[in-house]
Amino acid sequence: MSIIDLLNAREHLELYGKIKCLKNLYPEVDNLLEGMNLLMNGETIAGGFSGGNKRKLMVAIAMIAQPKVLFLDEPSTGLDPESKRFMWNSIKSYKKNCSIVLTTHSMDEAENLADNLVIMKDGQFKTYGNINYIKNKYSEGIYIDLMFKQLSLEQLKDKLSEFSEINSKVMFERKDIDGILYKYFNNRLIWKDISSFGNGKIIND
Repeated sequence: MSIIDLLNAREHLELYGKIKCLKNLYPEVDNLLEGMNLLMNGETIAGGFSGGNKRKLMVAIAMIAQPKVLFLDEPSTGLDPESKRFMWNSIKSYKKNCSIVLTTHSMDEAENLADNLVIMKDGQFKTYGNINYIKNKYSEGIYIDLMFKQLSLEQLKDKLSEFSEINSKVMFERKDIDGILYKYFNNRLIWKDISSFGNGKIIND
């Protein structure tokens, strides 16, 4: 969807809503402006928007009239981390009512938004599946820093062995006032598996 520099956010949504013959136009425009955090910028012409607000407006335009299928191309590219999370949450809340086809180069974006992934190369589908299937099949592994208040190396090894012993290793790194830091590598561990590591926390990956 194109942005017209001389129109404000509200005028954009009203224009595209009328093009799509939206009957309940003005309440939906208000909801989208609020949902995309654009109410404060609703009367500002789009030519003066930041890159992040332009992205939000483009996604709001795509969502107007509640399409059954929504196509998005790298919607969070160029956004700061806070705005990126806001955008992802907005899209996730919207996908309850429609199917979304998303193209992206960011695996982080794909992992947060996609139920299923297709990876393409040279215009051809190379693989299809959910994020855990693709990670387990193609990933070389993950490296994690784990910190615990009180947990010996042997205790940690026993706990981690519940998940996988294939090409995995854990090493003592250092002990400081925050706790005991371990480095862990595993080529089969799935992110959801690390939700119950006692009183530990992931501090880096």
